[in-house]
Amino acid sequence: MTEIKKLTEADFDRFYQLYLASFNYHNNERRKKAFQIRFQNSHPYGAIDTGKLVGGLWALPFEVGLETTRYKMEGLGVVMTAKNYEGKGIASDLIKNAIREMKDRHVALSYLAPFSYPFYRKFGYEHVFNTTTYSVDSKDVPKGNSGSLLKYVKSMDYADAVPLIKENYDRIVTQARGNMFRPDWWWDYLGVRYTNRKVAIAYTADGEMTGFLDYEIIDRKLHIFEWVNDLDYPDSFLKLLNYMVEVSKDIREINCAIRTAYYIGDALADPSILTTQIKPYMMARIVDLDDFMSRYPYESTFSNIVFNLTDPVLAENNGSFSISYDGSTANFKKLSEKNSPEADFEISIQQLTKLMMGGIQVEYAIRLGKITKLTDRADGFMDAMITGQPELYDYF
Repeated sequence: MTEIKKLTEADFDRFYQLYLASFNYHNNERRKKAFQIRFQNSHPYGAIDTGKLVGGLWALPFEVGLETTRYKMEGLGVVMTAKNYEGKGIASDLIKNAIREMKDRHVALSYLAPFSYPFYRKFGYEHVFNTTTYSVDSKDVPKGNSGSLLKYVKSMDYADAVPLIKENYDRIVTQARGNMFRPDWWWDYLGVRYTNRKVAIAYTADGEMTGFLDYEIIDRKLHIFEWVNDLDYPDSFLKLLNYMVEVSKDIREINCAIRTAYYIGDALADPSILTTQIKPYMMARIVDLDDFMSRYPYESTFSNIVFNLTDPVLAENNGSFSISYDGSTANFKKLSEKNSPEADFEISIQQLTKLMMGGIQVEYAIRLGKITKLTDRADGFMDAMITGQPELYDYF
């Protein structure tokens, strides 16, 4: 019988070997070092059959921000099963176990990068974050004025840039829409992981960092991966744009994958030169419902809203709940294990997560049937949701 258990440092080698075999990767020094950094800072779990590791995953601990609230979040990753054990429900058992242990650790949220959106919905996750990819032929990029703005941009290898970015990241990057606060160990991982990338950093005349982007050139194609700037210095966006124009002189095509809500075409006089594609990115789910609902940054007051909730993994998240907010404190409590016939609306944990994180607007959720049995009284709760699309730069 397969047993799910928490792994230790002594299990690293076999966990890593299972990872290589499951994802058809070849071992190299950089990959192993990057993997080890994450393993040492994670909650790793394994499925054991007669002493053999036949499945595994890890939960990576972070903090994320929603407006003024900072939540504990754990990112689920490297969900894997040995080839001759596939189809036996091992991955499902590992995921359910990880979610329950997150709840025991009072983790409010969990994120993951899905191989299948329908598969992970079975465990309460829902698509919340998007990525927008822009492509443009380099000959169509406006050349602009690279003079005074360009001289305030410096480029360096990613690893060399990490200490500089790390010092300024929380100031420049907004975490108000679900983005991650990056701990030191994650920066160590990124420095090892992205050895092929360059970083362009924008500065003021006084030497203060105001924005950065990281990029890589492959086969005369320029790929931009993360592009952020301090909102107090909007000209840093133009500085970095001009720098990329200079870099792209010998490039055929520019691709920019932006995991933020703003439309980069607004920076151009003619946005039609861009080919724009929006794709679903990461999924999320609420884990510790009480912590999430009690500390959520509601934007207006409401009282005594009752709703029915379903959760396919955590039994304590099933039933009827009431929520009130007086402008400073939220009062959230469970009313019953059963649904209330007097509820103001009914919703799943998947759709509640997406709604409250800004991944879908209330009217659209209603139109698609994601919120049902909605009463007029529920309007107060719905109006209190934060607005604006969620943003997430990282991947795990």
